[in-house]
Amino acid sequence: MIALCKRDFYMYGWSLLGLIVVMPLLTAMQPEVAIMAILIALMIHLFFYDYKSLANRYLVSLPVSKKIIVGSRYLFIVLMAMVVVVVQWLLNIGLTQTNGIFQPYIYSWKDMIVLLSFFLILSSICLPMYYYFANFMMTLYLQFGMFLVGAFFFSWILIEHKFGGENEFWIDNQTIFLAPWIESILSFYPYLLLPVIAICMYVISMRFSEKLLGRRDL
Repeated sequence: MIALCKRDFYMYGWSLLGLIVVMPLLTAMQPEVAIMAILIALMIHLFFYDYKSLANRYLVSLPVSKKIIVGSRYLFIVLMAMVVVVVQWLLNIGLTQTNGIFQPYIYSWKDMIVLLSFFLILSSICLPMYYYFANFMMTLYLQFGMFLVGAFFFSWILIEHKFGGENEFWIDNQTIFLAPWIESILSFYPYLLLPVIAICMYVISMRFSEKLLGRRDL
């Protein structure tokens, strides 16, 4: 599993490095939208490459068990998400030293926990689709529909969560809402309960994906 993670970092490390160029352009966006867009784009890129190169068929022929293939991909996605969040955090700290040219939002530890937890929950829903459908485009269309539904839900949260007053609402690159929203709905240790839920969902998703890939002929 570790060897496959190293392979993924070797093959897709250039994509992570490319984020250093892209991230400054996203500092004007709402923070949660920017980070989720980056992570989802990278996840789609991983599976598109596997689909075009028939990488899983090659790995099974080595032989590598399908369980290891799924587990290494899930582990790599978690590590990738951590790297992206930390890189963006460090980059934003650096951009604050530009004499006001850039004014990005600096993540707190609470923001990082919530962002990573939400990404794990989203990934736990989306990843099994890549192992169920043999057609990558079918998976992409379904996920696009899910993202549209998610966008409506996202908008609903923004509208319902009031910033700065009873009827006052705005959104910009300094507005962070996921962490306060979680605090409003989880009164019992939200920054402990949310990651526990996210990790449990992610592990269950991984086990489910292992069974799905195990039933498929590659």
